[in-house]
Amino acid sequence: MVHSLYVVLKHKITPIDLVQVDTVSGPVYSFLSITWGFIADVDIESERFRKLGNARFTVEAIARILSKLLVVRPSVIHVCR
Repeated sequence: MVHSLYVVLKHKITPIDLVQVDTVSGPVYSFLSITWGFIADVDIESERFRKLGNARFTVEAIARILSKLLVVRPSVIHVCR
């Protein structure tokens, strides 16, 4: 809390990466929650590949990405400032 107050009072501005995800209900803006949600899902769902050791995370991540690409046509737009 003290650090946050210090940053506000000193007016230290730090740029962050912001993501806009277009959904049916409208755009959603995020900076970490989408990434952390994906990582958490991969961690939980990779239990079925436990015999693979640490490679299970890679296998599950690839499986999730491929399954989503078959259903949804994502478009990524990178805006530089």
